[in-house]
Amino acid sequence: MGARAELSDRLLLDGLAEGVIATDPGGTIVYANAAICGLLGTPEGELVGRSLASMVGAPASAQRARRYLRLCAQMVTHVTSLLDLDRVLALVADTLVRDVDAALARIWLHDPHTGRLHLRASAGLAPAQAPDPSAVLHVIRTQKPCIEHNLSAYPDWVRRHGVVAGAIFPLLPGGELQGLLAYYSRQPLGDEVIDVLQGLSSLVTASLHDVQSMQRVHAARAEAEAAHRRSAFLAKASAVLASSFDTEATLGELARLAVPQFADWCTIDLVDEASTIRRVAVAHVDADKIGLVHELRRRYPVDPNLPHGFPYVIRTGKIDYWPEVPDSLLVGAARDAEHLRLLRIFGYQSYLCVPMSAHERTLGAITFVCSDSGRRFGPHDLALAEDLGRRAGLAVEHALLLGPRAGAAGPPPQQY
Repeated sequence: MGARAELSDRLLLDGLAEGVIATDPGGTIVYANAAICGLLGTPEGELVGRSLASMVGAPASAQRARRYLRLCAQMVTHVTSLLDLDRVLALVADTLVRDVDAALARIWLHDPHTGRLHLRASAGLAPAQAPDPSAVLHVIRTQKPCIEHNLSAYPDWVRRHGVVAGAIFPLLPGGELQGLLAYYSRQPLGDEVIDVLQGLSSLVTASLHDVQSMQRVHAARAEAEAAHRRSAFLAKASAVLASSFDTEATLGELARLAVPQFADWCTIDLVDEASTIRRVAVAHVDADKIGLVHELRRRYPVDPNLPHGFPYVIRTGKIDYWPEVPDSLLVGAARDAEHLRLLRIFGYQSYLCVPMSAHERTLGAITFVCSDSGRRFGPHDLALAEDLGRRAGLAVEHALLLGPRAGAAGPPPQQY
């Protein structure tokens, strides 16, 4: 009867949602139900035979350490799936506050050229709260973690928010200081928590290294693809320039080739021996705006003495290049309020105008504009446009010299 009652009691305890531990008179655990094993993250049966005294004060910290380790693994999965470094850093800081009991978490990245730290992610207390500068400098100098169990010397915000301990870890991908991770808590930092934070810092460091490596690979691949596109575009442009002695038809085809492959819109202007500027080609990603380009030219005739734009390029033979077009440039170019309104409609974002030159003579100008696409002209684009302007200049000169005599003989044999 006693055995049956004991079995009944065990079955009852096993079914409870509350954790239950039973010990013998010496304090050795003789029974632990499934609920307490789950609470402590311990496999069933592993607690039996252990001393209860050895576990006093340990269950909570052990459970917390196991929870942190699981979070570390989850974070690595999330972090390594992202290529956006800012998103990675924000995820880490938010997780430290939300799941790792941080009152304040911050991540800085280190600029090796200037030696400055740039705050890239912050979570928890207001950003105005800052770690002790001396602790930060110590980590930068030694490249070792700084663990602070007593923050009584910190500013008032520490006491006001109940923060009692903190730690700063260096982020050392590839063995070089790339940043710092700061963690401040309202709970004392036990050894097991410090170990877990050290592990988390190492995982984050490795993940940052992976992200940066992938970014470099993607950037190199993107640049290689862009270089291939530029080379292919230049080859097609050269073929167009060599296809006919009909200058206006050829330049019109060239402008259409450039849009949208190279720019959002393109105009080409020629200048004759009397210094008269004549527009011969317009192409735009938005066909409705081509008419507006012509209307703008009709309402506001060209001023050949403008200090910028294609009149300046034709007059001086120099490039006019604006990687970013400020609104002040449009304001300075506008002749009245209506002119400014029309200029703003085109949404200038990046501007590049190159001369079409041959044998030290400027024959015209090609203008490229980036607008709605959000693209920007960079140094490689500048070099390509300059090369294209030179080839177009030679083609125009060749057509002017040989076109009338060539008649119906066909396209010129040269390649530009």
